[in-house]
Amino acid sequence: MRDAQEGRWRVLACCARLGVALDDLHPHDVPGHASVIAPRIAGDAERARIVLAVGPSGSGKSCLLRAVRAELATHRARVHAVRASTRDVLPGALHACPKTTLSCLAAAGLADATLLATPASRLSDGQRARLALARAMVALQRSRAAQRVLVIDELGSNLDTPTARSLARALNAWARRERVGVVAATVRDDLVAYLAPDIVVRTHLGASPVIESHGGERAEALAHLRIEPGSREDWQSLARFHYRPGDPATIVGVLRAVDIEREELAGVLVVSMPTLNALHRDLAWPDRYTRGCKRERARRINHELRCISRVVVDPRYRAAGVATSLVCAYLRNTLTAATEAIAAMGASCPFFERAGMTAYHTPPRPRDARLLDALVHAGVPEHLVADVGGLSHLLGRHPWLKREAVAWARKSRSTRGGITRHGDAACVQSLAQCIARHVSLAPVTYAHVVN
Repeated sequence: MRDAQEGRWRVLACCARLGVALDDLHPHDVPGHASVIAPRIAGDAERARIVLAVGPSGSGKSCLLRAVRAELATHRARVHAVRASTRDVLPGALHACPKTTLSCLAAAGLADATLLATPASRLSDGQRARLALARAMVALQRSRAAQRVLVIDELGSNLDTPTARSLARALNAWARRERVGVVAATVRDDLVAYLAPDIVVRTHLGASPVIESHGGERAEALAHLRIEPGSREDWQSLARFHYRPGDPATIVGVLRAVDIEREELAGVLVVSMPTLNALHRDLAWPDRYTRGCKRERARRINHELRCISRVVVDPRYRAAGVATSLVCAYLRNTLTAATEAIAAMGASCPFFERAGMTAYHTPPRPRDARLLDALVHAGVPEHLVADVGGLSHLLGRHPWLKREAVAWARKSRSTRGGITRHGDAACVQSLAQCIARHVSLAPVTYAHVVN
């Protein structure tokens, strides 16, 4: 009470300096206009439509959003306002199961394994805006309400142009897919083409807002991008943003996506020679690459098949369709008749499917299934498989579990190194690292054939 009184005294003192009475002042707001159009906007949002208020600062956009939220509060719609968070690391901030967490992070443009252990307080403004959107996605996907509405003030207002545009496009794609209404406000007129709202409300200083119907037409998909042949240097310039370290073997082709307006690299696709052995090929091409002698199989694979081994996008352009566009461009002009790809995040970020490739979910290999069963019997929770220290401790405590892990590692060339180091402690540590990286991995494989 005392603070409020002192605040009023300060206002009165400032008024006296200006030679005006407090009663002469009227806040620069447009509550009348907001209350008139709020019911219509709320109705559009409840029908899973997207509404965007665009105008300069001080033109009444925030007032309009408050009126819309008040209107929605009288209905049974589930309303969620986007707020940035600086608590927890990314998965912890979403409070959801791993499948939902990874799916929403990918939909918001945070499909980056390197960020999973990053505290939200250390994220950039763009990453924090994406995290706030992902939190809202989780909250609304959990809701059982018939009408769900997302309210966002200052959409992309403090972000660089590529990030703001990709965030708007990601929001459009998710809202249309999940049948969620959106009411957003921004000072950026360029976001109209990327959010593709059904209704645009243009607010003006000292004038009534104007409502325009846009019908939700999306702009030409990524018209600001140019897909063209690239180089190994293009890949290396973005390699640090890929979750898998190191260069792919035997690179035979590179495509790059360039932002036409800014003439900067937005994404890269790398094509490599395929491995000679792969379990998924019999699902995609039954008996095609498994019959005959080893030399004949190798000749057929090398002649007919190439692998999309890397697709990486600049973080500012994520969730804007860059990866899908790169894959589509390659499939229109492939190096061979058949193309394959393997994606660890395929279930959460299915851009290969959106580009036209066919997905194949391969069952766990027998050796992986056996080790996972042993870990379950040892009481190892699912999340501990990725904890090398905790897993090492369990392998040291349970000799039978260590024997199972050694037998598992010996059955594969990729994990055999886990038992070659000298010294028992080093062996246990290496085994734990191999298990963490391989045993729970459930990649999605993709195939495509030129007709």
